[in-house]
Amino acid sequence: MADGTPRQPGTGDQGQQPPPDAEMEGQGDLQPGQPVQHGDHHHGQAGQLAPQVQGQDYRVQQQAGPMHGQADQQAPPGQGFQVPQQAAPMMYHPGQLGYGAPVGIPPYQGFPAAPQQYNIPLAGPAAANTGPPALQMSVAAFGGATIRIQSPALAAGGLVAGASAAAAYAASKVAESPAVVVGASLAAGAVTGITTLVAFYMSNKQQTDEAIRRAVERERHIQVEQIEGGSLLVRVKFLTLAGYWVMRSLNERIDRGSDRTCLQLLLEDELQRIGWTGPIQVGMEGWWFAEEEGQQEEEEEEEEERWEWAERLGKQSVPPSVTTEGDSGLPEDVSSVAAMSIASAGEVEKGPLKWLRARLQKHKDSPTAQREFKAFRSWEEGADILTNSGYTDLWGVKALVLGFMQHYMGTPSFTSTVLYGQSWLNLNKAQLKKLVTSQLQADPTDSTCLLLTALQLPYGDSRVQTLQQVVAAILQHGPGDWLYQHLHHIYCYLGWAIWAASPQPKPTMVSKLSQGSDLPTTNLSALAKALSTMASSLMYKQDHLDTVYYTAELSKEVSETETIRQWEHFLSLAPECDDYVPRVHYYLATLYNQQKDRQKVIHHFTMGQQREANRLPGFPKVSRSIKDPARKAYEHYLS
Repeated sequence: MADGTPRQPGTGDQGQQPPPDAEMEGQGDLQPGQPVQHGDHHHGQAGQLAPQVQGQDYRVQQQAGPMHGQADQQAPPGQGFQVPQQAAPMMYHPGQLGYGAPVGIPPYQGFPAAPQQYNIPLAGPAAANTGPPALQMSVAAFGGATIRIQSPALAAGGLVAGASAAAAYAASKVAESPAVVVGASLAAGAVTGITTLVAFYMSNKQQTDEAIRRAVERERHIQVEQIEGGSLLVRVKFLTLAGYWVMRSLNERIDRGSDRTCLQLLLEDELQRIGWTGPIQVGMEGWWFAEEEGQQEEEEEEEEERWEWAERLGKQSVPPSVTTEGDSGLPEDVSSVAAMSIASAGEVEKGPLKWLRARLQKHKDSPTAQREFKAFRSWEEGADILTNSGYTDLWGVKALVLGFMQHYMGTPSFTSTVLYGQSWLNLNKAQLKKLVTSQLQADPTDSTCLLLTALQLPYGDSRVQTLQQVVAAILQHGPGDWLYQHLHHIYCYLGWAIWAASPQPKPTMVSKLSQGSDLPTTNLSALAKALSTMASSLMYKQDHLDTVYYTAELSKEVSETETIRQWEHFLSLAPECDDYVPRVHYYLATLYNQQKDRQKVIHHFTMGQQREANRLPGFPKVSRSIKDPARKAYEHYLS
């Protein structure tokens, strides 16, 4: 956090435990010159909204359907272009107890404060970690798509396995809670399922590749371009317009009562012939189209995404000549304009948040500053739309939510500061609430308005319940919901909200280790649910820094080894300028001290000091409660 306090829960709202950096709750509006306090945060993939089409309001084109989740249908060739119909996401039966996704969304009726049984929606079948989308495409074709093949248990990878194992461990300590045990079993099962399928592929790579090609390829129309063994992603390209229509037909569901498609049946048959006996799930994602049949707009989107990923990878910035419309879904791309204008000029971009950009201007090329700039610009764009429309244009709400998805995970207080602080956006709270409430009454499954509502709620059962509604609504809508691409971030919010709502005190392992005490009894039921939800987040994006960080925070309660692994992985992902990198080094120095690893204690404490000294303007020093145990360990080995 930019406030420099440790991630330790304190006294929270409604008698609940808030997350780390809870002192944000008592913070008033920040004034220019004060340190920026971002709430609980870390980096993840910056999301984008879908492009707005002239003459249409509050609609998401391409794969992102209208905000209520219904996909736009357009005419076949000769009459326009039709978006591929995606198979509906899997909805889990409520019989899965504490971990089942609700099959329907209740009407929006406010948020009760009484304790609730948390039903955590499991990740949908199209959970993806596909990497830079624009870097996956082939330009010498009409278009293409990505086919994901996986076991019914969701793919998670090693980090998810760790989170799931921690959840299972915590659940095993609560034998009197069958719901928790079932949930942990589901989480652990998710890992074993995908491991079996991937292991089969690696042992029979050539045969499996040939089987997939036999099922997918169509002469002169569809060609398999690449098969990724680790994730079983099959990238295909359409050699002709007919190829697109063939693939679209293969992706049609067999009947309304099943999510199985013709493509799944073909793949099942081919894989069974070479020895695979287990079930599979098949999903289509990442459709893209070249410059044919009026698809100039889609190509421009891919170009914008390519530049954005180039920026994130630190390769180069967007040149001033690039003026294509972005993929944010707003009239002007709020995610790339800021980066372009700041990178091409020495002046600080104007806006309510200019004072925040000004002190990061000298570090404008750093990944952390660039992400901040994107979020600031989205928030400012949303505020402009709302105020200019008299708080009637829902595109403004969408831009605000995009900003929070581009930014780090924050506290309720930080959310309110951004929206209503006099030196921030200074929005009219009553009018914004009226707009959001009116939309939710018209459409209780509006995920955008639900999420903006949830982010403002204090830690407790109401926040958890509303975030559950958000996840359930997005899964019900499927990829047509623009927030589908941000599910990893929303699951992370939900996981920490569940833990923060737990009434029992939760001291951190670092403080306990420094006192040489054993792990005290904690709310293992809530811990298991929170870890399981974090595992769902990692299923969608395994390198999401927010989730990796908070999984490590939660793992401290059950596994020192898993905590170290998560912290080390965090450091391998985070840019050096990230303001949590110093404290993670200090955490590791303390943990390695328990393992008597002198070299690693010295290394991590030294690196923590270096990263802290080079922190960006506005980011404070690491709290003494985190640094002191590491310093003692360091001095012990030096002496």
